[in-house]
Amino acid sequence: MSDADRPEFDRFVGRWQGTWRTWIEPDVLHSEAATECTFRTILGGRDLVQEYHGEIGGEAVEGFALIANSQLGITVCWVDSWHTSGLVMVSVGEATDDGFAVSTTYDAEGATWTWSSEFTATGDRVIIRHFNEGPALPKYLGVEAILERER
Repeated sequence: MSDADRPEFDRFVGRWQGTWRTWIEPDVLHSEAATECTFRTILGGRDLVQEYHGEIGGEAVEGFALIANSQLGITVCWVDSWHTSGLVMVSVGEATDDGFAVSTTYDAEGATWTWSSEFTATGDRVIIRHFNEGPALPKYLGVEAILERER
């Protein structure tokens, strides 16, 4: 990946806070809660680390992602205490004009599902959206975090 194809990770760096919404099924909001998130670069700014804390349905949730510029494009390795069930979810994608988008597949209920993620940073706002798609379900918003930079 050339430097021109790399996302501008510096736009994500900092401490963020806002609201995190979770949907278990399309159009049915399961939970809405406050969240805090920190992004920092590593390895000379080449890669990005995300750490966050929040809650879903009153249950504390924490998570961690390593976001790397790889030969495949952007690779995100993600774990959290609620969504990933102790597994490391690895997604691959590309830089976008204002961040990056990645996706992966996983097995659930005897079928293959798709999980895709969009990370955007513009000024003092970060928006993270995760979408889920199953064999009998069209792509739907599963998680949305709208974050403002802490001052």
